[in-house]
Amino acid sequence: MQSSFDLYQMLVHGKNRISANMIYPWSPGHSMGELDNLLRMIHLGEVPQDAVYLAAVAEHPVTQTVAELFAPQLAPNVLYIPGNQLFLWSREIALSCPDLVVDPSIGHTRYGTPNLEQ
Repeated sequence: MQSSFDLYQMLVHGKNRISANMIYPWSPGHSMGELDNLLRMIHLGEVPQDAVYLAAVAEHPVTQTVAELFAPQLAPNVLYIPGNQLFLWSREIALSCPDLVVDPSIGHTRYGTPNLEQ
């Protein structure tokens, strides 16, 4: 994947969605709580159960740990991927194409830009 357009194409040509607003990578409570909320939404049918949800989160030791512990068990419905560039591309798409977004956030900030240097 080379650009946000490539990500957009992947989303539009499949049953794929972005899990947006998972923007506090340094907070285990947010990282785990938002992932749990996304899984709850899928389980209860609040969002399509046959879709693939891309949870692109900023790189941070917390998100890396969450990915190592849980990512294998989340497949095939959720792809939890720490990566700053993918996170920024996902944010671009979430801002311009809300129909491709699912929002499992538990915070009050929406579509914010975290300080990736923290």
